[in-house]
Amino acid sequence: MNNELLYEVNDGIAVITINRPERRNALNRAVREGFFEVWRRFEADAEAQVAILTGTGDNFCAGMDLVEAADTQLRIPPAGFIAVLGDNIEVTKPVIAAVQGYAYAGGWLLSQMCDLCVADETAKFAITEAKVGRGMPWAAPVIHMLPQRILMEIAMTGEPLTAQRAYELGYINRLTPKGQALQGAKELAARLMANAPLPLAELTGCSPDRCGPASAPLPS
Repeated sequence: MNNELLYEVNDGIAVITINRPERRNALNRAVREGFFEVWRRFEADAEAQVAILTGTGDNFCAGMDLVEAADTQLRIPPAGFIAVLGDNIEVTKPVIAAVQGYAYAGGWLLSQMCDLCVADETAKFAITEAKVGRGMPWAAPVIHMLPQRILMEIAMTGEPLTAQRAYELGYINRLTPKGQALQGAKELAARLMANAPLPLAELTGCSPDRCGPASAPLPS
């Protein structure tokens, strides 16, 4: 584990935090490799019943670190580039995304693969590849999460989906005031833990991005 990806457990809830606020929590190599370790740690942690995935500061995750990608001349990320729940990493316990600010490109992927999503009013979700000339196979699960024409519009324009609109379309489970996404996710996690464990275990992983392999390779 490294200080750019944090893991903390309290009251049965594991909070996993991308800790690169100066880079809008962009996914560099340390974070990407750390995710494989942190998801295995959560799965094996008997004290942790539910995980919350979030980011430090004003943003959830702005996608791949394009500065690092340019420095390493990375054009097409290979298969296994990042840990994807239900694809190359197995987690059998519930995961909730707590989103604020940018959830762009690969950052949107992170929230897609969670079972539930809580977001504050500043959250924005975007498929930005249309603006930078990359493919977007990671976005395939969104087909099952948003109406087709809405998806076509945001994919073709690269314009973000606001938190309010995402909530209206059913992508977000709970919409909170600014700065309250993590607290809202903790409250939702507590509700989950209060229920019988067997039905919860059977339902976990039924989000579209955890019911089968994700398309590869995964771009920014």
